[in-house]
Amino acid sequence: MNNFRINYKKMIYPGTLVLTIIIIIVSAMLTIGFLTAGLNAAFDVNKSALELGAVKIDIESYKLTAKKLNIPYPATP
Repeated sequence: MNNFRINYKKMIYPGTLVLTIIIIIVSAMLTIGFLTAGLNAAFDVNKSALELGAVKIDIESYKLTAKKLNIPYPATP
């Protein structure tokens, strides 16, 4: 019966190892979650933001500018 006593000095290294492994697993899970959220946000297509950023060209102003610069309108290849 004396052989089965728990010696706390012998439990320090296995306890430290288990704690280190738990910290590594938790930090890996948090990192994966952060990177996944970042990649999903980077590749998300927001159609309303695309429509707001669209450039609209006024054809009448283009015709006037083309006429002043002697650019044929419509352009011929």
